[in-house]
Amino acid sequence: MKRKPASRPTRTRRLSLAEIAEAYLADLSTRASPKSVEAVSLEFKRMQHELGIQSASEISVPLVMAWRHRRLAAGAAHKTANTAVGYLKAALAFAVLMGRLDTHPLDGLPALPSAGRHQRRRPRPFTDVELGRLFAAAQDLDARTRARGRRWVPQEPLLQALAHTGARWSELTSTVWGDLDLEHGVLTLREEITKTERARAIPIESGLLGLLAELPKLQERALGRAPSAVDLIFLAPRGRPWPANTAGFHRNVLAPCLSAAGIQRRDKLGRVVHVHAFRHTFASRLARAGVPIATTQALTGHATPALLLAVYTHVSNEDTRRAIATLPRITIPADPARS
Repeated sequence: MKRKPASRPTRTRRLSLAEIAEAYLADLSTRASPKSVEAVSLEFKRMQHELGIQSASEISVPLVMAWRHRRLAAGAAHKTANTAVGYLKAALAFAVLMGRLDTHPLDGLPALPSAGRHQRRRPRPFTDVELGRLFAAAQDLDARTRARGRRWVPQEPLLQALAHTGARWSELTSTVWGDLDLEHGVLTLREEITKTERARAIPIESGLLGLLAELPKLQERALGRAPSAVDLIFLAPRGRPWPANTAGFHRNVLAPCLSAAGIQRRDKLGRVVHVHAFRHTFASRLARAGVPIATTQALTGHATPALLLAVYTHVSNEDTRRAIATLPRITIPADPARS
């Protein structure tokens, strides 16, 4: 009987997850910011530890689905879990493209639904009246703190900037004075600080522009020196840079202002006021004003118009409901035969 030749081990079995991650991150570094590469790298390390595997041959759809379920049970949002799995799928696809893997072990694994009821901490947009009360509360907070003689960098400009620019937290808190053109009223978000790595220029609302024009003097009074072109525009109350995490902003600025303004953080639909709610509010206000979605996309920096459709559809539904409510009511006669 003729013996069959021993089967050759596939490239999948010889390739470790660490090697896949290293090759993918090297390629990613040529087209993404160092901050993005670092975030993906940390996620890979977490995945390898939690999955408890070394070789790429151990990766399977059931294994990753079980891991994804554990993350959801631990409190992760669907979107967060999708992002993590997306990194792994992209790295595996890159390994296949480079001929280091024969097949993609996660090919066909669907993403979790992340919209509607599956979205955690859905942002609740502010009304214009609420924004006015919130800004007034911030003014009062700044004034009361300064009156006590405490070192305090004003926070109303940051709240107004979040509402009037639609910029992401990471983008806005990375801007420097050299990015602001006070003469023409334009704030430029450089490509190295935007999520999409595309620069965009945002016209500044007149009231906010006045606050920003006065802010250097107030910062000098609080910090003991005038800010330079490379100094950050928006600083934490004690004059330090804001961290990427928004917990301190919520605790020290947003929560006190919401309380003083009488604004509930969570509404009856379960939507929550947090930093992203300002961005949602900005897009909603533009939609109500009839601004074309392409123009809004240019201002907010969304990667595709599709990401804005949920906001525009929500606003459109409210407008059509109001339109129906304005129609005169039809009276039904008690005796149709006599009418």
